Amino acid sequence: MAKESIKLEERFCFSIKEMASLTGLSEVHIYGLIKDGKINAFKVGRRTLIDKKEYDRWVKDSVIS
Repeated sequence: MAKESIKLEERFCFSIKEMASLTGLSEVHIYGLIKDGKINAFKVGRRTLIDKKEYDRWVKDSVIS
């Protein structure tokens, strides 16, 4: 049986690696943003995940007007 793949845009949360890929930032930089409280993340087991709504909020707040 083939494993179903969900498009990145349809995901409700992102891993650190996916977040780095989406933003063009390094994984270390993403972890730094989490540590500094600029991005909220949560743990599931050993994985650190970022909610899509949090990603959208962070992008909106990061836009230079």
